[in-house]
Amino acid sequence: MNVKANYIEQVLGENQDALYAIREIPHFKHSSEELLKLIYTYGRVYALREGEQLTREGEFDQWVFFVLNGKLAVYVGEEWVDTISSSLVGERCILGEPRKATLSAGEGGVTALGVDMAILDTLESAGGHDPQKVPLYGELLSIITGEIINRIADLAYNQLEISNKLAINVKSEAVTDVINGFLAHEYRGRPEVNMAIYKFLARKDRVLLGMALESDKITVDTRKLFALCVNSGRTALTLELANLVHDFSLEDSQALEEDAGHYTEQFNFYAFVGQVYARIIEQYGATKFGLPGGRPLRESAWRQKFRLRGSMSVDLANVCIWLKSAYRFTDLEIVEALRFMLHEASAYTDQINMANRQIMIELSRIKVLQKLDSIVNDSEKFTPQFYDSKTLEEMIPEFSKQILEVHLIKPYMERLEQAGLVEPPRSPPAGTEATAQPEQARQPEQNEVKDGEQSSQDLADSLFD
Repeated sequence: MNVKANYIEQVLGENQDALYAIREIPHFKHSSEELLKLIYTYGRVYALREGEQLTREGEFDQWVFFVLNGKLAVYVGEEWVDTISSSLVGERCILGEPRKATLSAGEGGVTALGVDMAILDTLESAGGHDPQKVPLYGELLSIITGEIINRIADLAYNQLEISNKLAINVKSEAVTDVINGFLAHEYRGRPEVNMAIYKFLARKDRVLLGMALESDKITVDTRKLFALCVNSGRTALTLELANLVHDFSLEDSQALEEDAGHYTEQFNFYAFVGQVYARIIEQYGATKFGLPGGRPLRESAWRQKFRLRGSMSVDLANVCIWLKSAYRFTDLEIVEALRFMLHEASAYTDQINMANRQIMIELSRIKVLQKLDSIVNDSEKFTPQFYDSKTLEEMIPEFSKQILEVHLIKPYMERLEQAGLVEPPRSPPAGTEATAQPEQARQPEQNEVKDGEQSSQDLADSLFD
């Protein structure tokens, strides 16, 4: 696909079906009408064939991508390092950073919704050029930043999983299945396992037990229990519980062969929340929370707002509302705080990924597992430098996929083909696995539009000419 493709509104004009199809994407399911129109105005649909690039290493651009389907091959230089299936990529452009890698469509291609974050420049270039739009920018930024913060929670879970593999050797796969069972409530129908968990917590932590009990005061909600352990930084306790259930199921009282706690104490979701709190106080304490008559932002209140819900995610939009109502943050300060949190979350993602990499290298070195993804023939070729998560394709129901395809993706691509803006696929260079070398990014071209067809075209011209 040619990167000269225009914004959705420029290609499809006033098309209510295409506009509302965007709401079928989970990130925008509850977005405001104004934000939906903003995405429609400054968004593009990318339909990449295998080998075509979404981003190019070292380049500066201002696009964030919501991956609707497919996997991306990651290249650093000319070397393939990973294949990822993340639902969101490219967020570091908001911080003014160059692309860390070239991302190319893998087998079967990739479809993505790109959003041009150059819209944020209006806040800086004119000191709040359009105050009425600042809340919209904050709403969009909270979606992106919230996704990265939730990514850390997933990474912490991944770290728990691979630490568990390192700690319990041949039992690792079975105990990992137990942890997955916790999240899926698989033990609700097994009273003997539930009673084992109940008795263990009654001895270990009765307060935690009381918080994790369901309404019948007997059954333990294992998903809630897992979230409570993550929120309190007690991932080692989750390992103990998983090992208990595993051993109980096998009628085997064998304990863990190693304590994996030290692998998860340094980098985990609980530690990240505390780190961001300390930096927020450092950034805003003197000017915001120290105002006469102002109320102090206590760490306990901050942690409460960042507690993981049953979906193992944080409602960052609610955090923003809380900062505005309780601590008098302005809309512009909310945007600044979100940028700040995004910076912290991006840096922390690198740190926790590196910690996970060290664990995997140790796994490879001691040859604990006979088979592990990305470790081939006992070599140490394992470079998990990039986060991997579920794609939006996995998160979107089939009915919603059909709406997106029929009302947005297909009409958009057909209009581009009619205008001759779609290229033949490029061939991958010799010696690479899944993608072509990146081509030089071209500047976007503006199509002519009819008078009155786009309500925000004047602003678009001022930003992108």
